[in-house]
Amino acid sequence: MTNSMHPRLIIGVFVLCGVVLSGTVHELGHAIAGKMAGLNVVYIQLFPPGLRLSGEPNGFWNAAVSISGMLFAVLVGLAGTLGVILLGSKWPYVRYAVWLFVPMMAQALAWFCLPLVAVFGVRIPDGDIQKFMRQTNCPPVAVSLIGLMLVVLCVAVLKWVWS
Repeated sequence: MTNSMHPRLIIGVFVLCGVVLSGTVHELGHAIAGKMAGLNVVYIQLFPPGLRLSGEPNGFWNAAVSISGMLFAVLVGLAGTLGVILLGSKWPYVRYAVWLFVPMMAQALAWFCLPLVAVFGVRIPDGDIQKFMRQTNCPPVAVSLIGLMLVVLCVAVLKWVWS
């Protein structure tokens, strides 16, 4: 890092890149689960993030495809953060790169917050969370606990990084 670049600017650039990368990794997670379910990937769209699969998954695979985007993004975020920790011990400025992975881990927040909102009768957007709850008949509180577990894991790793 040069003296002319303010750390907040560097962090901002990493976060913006991380948001784009987060959407891409999320859709890749859906594509991987879709391929495992025997579906074909028609396209992956980056702006705005989206994915089209052909075929119809059944049973377990419906729910797996719905949750896989978030799970893959969170896992890549955790792995990237741990990689930054390892590299940061040798090159201290690499530690700023953790901000590239924070948006990926933040996807778990939606899985914690949105189902809780649904408990109170508020309609949540028709997306992965809504599909997962429909496909599994899982109560919103249980889905929220999945999100909470992942949020706590991500926060613990980030706390470790920043301590």
